[in-house]
Amino acid sequence: MNNIELTDRILTALNQGMIYQNPQKGTSRIASITPEKIVYIRGNSRITLNLEAIQI
Repeated sequence: MNNIELTDRILTALNQGMIYQNPQKGTSRIASITPEKIVYIRGNSRITLNLEAIQI
């Protein structure tokens, strides 16, 4: 699998508004998804994951 395939799989599996349990406590909610980044909210924090930062 290359980076393009990985990005496609991630974008296919996630939907805006999805809520996930955090390993420690609380939840994270997907705020927005674009081909370049995923933004999620954990507690009071807004976190951006740039998809080009994920490399295999």
